[in-house]
Amino acid sequence: MRKTFTTIALDHTPTLLGHRKFNSDPFLKSLGDFGQELRTLETQGFVIKDTELSSGYRIGPQVFVWWLSHKLTQVVRDDGAFNEWLQQQEIDGLL
Repeated sequence: MRKTFTTIALDHTPTLLGHRKFNSDPFLKSLGDFGQELRTLETQGFVIKDTELSSGYRIGPQVFVWWLSHKLTQVVRDDGAFNEWLQQQEIDGLL
């Protein structure tokens, strides 16, 4: 479920960060495999359908998007730290 949530959050971040954008294409391509997780996240109010975004969803509670954006901005400054963070989140094989 973390992969699904993170993918949607990455797709949503350009609406908040302006010129900054994370390459979420590899994540978005795998999103179709997570239908059950998407339904669960939608039922719980964590994601909301939004046809304006590539994923078709946006994050409901905005604090999660801001937190993730902040964390990613911190870790991408160091490639080693970013790779380690991806591994810890179990999403390292998608990039």
